[in-house]
Amino acid sequence: MDDKNEFVKSMYEAYGKEGDIYFEHHQKKELAAWIDENNSEYSLTVIGHSYGGNSAARVIAAGHRVDHLITADPVGRFKPNFTNVALYSETWTNYVATGGGMNRNNLVARAGGWYGHKPEWYADAHIPINKDHVEICFQYCRP
Repeated sequence: MDDKNEFVKSMYEAYGKEGDIYFEHHQKKELAAWIDENNSEYSLTVIGHSYGGNSAARVIAAGHRVDHLITADPVGRFKPNFTNVALYSETWTNYVATGGGMNRNNLVARAGGWYGHKPEWYADAHIPINKDHVEICFQYCRP
């Protein structure tokens, strides 16, 4: 687990509620199984930042239905079918980082396959935020 994962996991531990589950970006199969096991019993919200946002969107696009998907500046070389993401999430809110210029955080996100404004026509809410790729999480990944 790298420093960025530690940060997101620490937010989950600090702010998560009983019954919440934390997945890392590489645990797509586990996330899909969890959604399928719980989507008839609970109102499910999935939140993902960066690669985690891409992983969550890909799982949902594959037909794993959730009530709410929140992506914070998602990044991924292999992007989901955005039409399917919108179809299988009751609501999809996408935050896109627009601040910071070409600093290190944003350069890494761009190199990783930054979504940018691509979800704008598909998400129920597409919200530009004047923060960089990492700073967006400090303000918008918290409850």
